[in-house]
Amino acid sequence: RHIRTDKIPLAGPSGEIDRLVAVATDVTELRAALEELDTLATRLEIATEGAGVGIWEFLVDSGELIWDAAMHRLYDTDPDMTVPSLDLWSSSLHADDAERAQSEVQDALAGLNKFDTRFRILTAYGEIRHVRALATVIRDGDGRATRMIGMNWDESRETRALESLEEAQRVARLGNW
Repeated sequence: RHIRTDKIPLAGPSGEIDRLVAVATDVTELRAALEELDTLATRLEIATEGAGVGIWEFLVDSGELIWDAAMHRLYDTDPDMTVPSLDLWSSSLHADDAERAQSEVQDALAGLNKFDTRFRILTAYGEIRHVRALATVIRDGDGRATRMIGMNWDESRETRALESLEEAQRVARLGNW
């Protein structure tokens, strides 16, 4: 068992401490739950790291955007120098995808659609990356969107391979080998 004790010294009429009030609380279940939560967080970190998946969270009321380290790698930003924001994300979007991607976020927050999309970004170093994005909108008791939690990953290699395959098929159909 794990017991947490809190002690409060009490002074008597002379001003000197002459009593001690103590409260003991059994925190065994709390400690086990925290250990399980830590284990799950570690597993998630290993899984997302291995898969190259970045996790993000958007806090609707404050407008705060939170990125994990994988998101910073995906966007080629330095986590010590860059504060993620909707403006940063929006300015990273490829011009041909920006309006649609931003609209899809708003539609998801409004409850019109799920956020399940693909878009291109231009990284801080000028590389175009094809990003797959999924998110869940968290709502309060009144149904108002409070948070959006999602994940992004780089599909550039797969997209380029598919484009190459389609080009090869087009050339083969034309007989222009």
